[in-house]
Amino acid sequence: PSENAPGRLRSMRSGAAREVRQGEPSTRASLGAPGPARAPARNARHSGRVGADMTVEIGRIGIWRRRDQLTPRLAKEVEALGYGAIWIGGSPPADLFLAEELLDATSRLAVATGIVNMWNAPATEVAASHHRITAAHPARFLLGVGIGHPEATREYRSPYDTIVDYLDVLDAEGVPVEDRVLAALGPKVLALAAERTAGAHPYLTTPEHTHRARDI
Repeated sequence: PSENAPGRLRSMRSGAAREVRQGEPSTRASLGAPGPARAPARNARHSGRVGADMTVEIGRIGIWRRRDQLTPRLAKEVEALGYGAIWIGGSPPADLFLAEELLDATSRLAVATGIVNMWNAPATEVAASHHRITAAHPARFLLGVGIGHPEATREYRSPYDTIVDYLDVLDAEGVPVEDRVLAALGPKVLALAAERTAGAHPYLTTPEHTHRARDI
């Protein structure tokens, strides 16, 4: 894709996908402008509140790679090719130093974690890392967090409660709702993503799943 090609930012609001074209003069202003903190409902069937809009412009197409396959040199090449974001896979540790290195090496590219594993990365440490990174690179870092897969985690108890507790700590530590996304596949966690984060970060899903998710 061209570096100047418009990107799209999608977020679930009132049961529909909202699109923001990257490069429009009003894009960043509209995402960051003050307004009602919460919409009254997700859609006609659910009365739950929704979180704030995402402030990081991730573009239309990004690259996901495991953390051990990412380097600052690769990030520069990805940016030069016009991609909007790099997603760091493989459960990056709480210090998030790799995300910082990729951002330091680039000037426009967004960097997101896909995902920080809640079992392995304490929320207080992740929050401190978030604040360090966003102070140096405002509006370019998106914190993706999630519960991971049961087969990859020895202690996998009360996953939903663990997610809620983790988000509570991020709130208490001042990590903005609009700077984070939540790994979500099932309806219960998709609803939580809508309420407590800027959106859901799915993985290996189908178009049909995306269609259903937008109704939650």
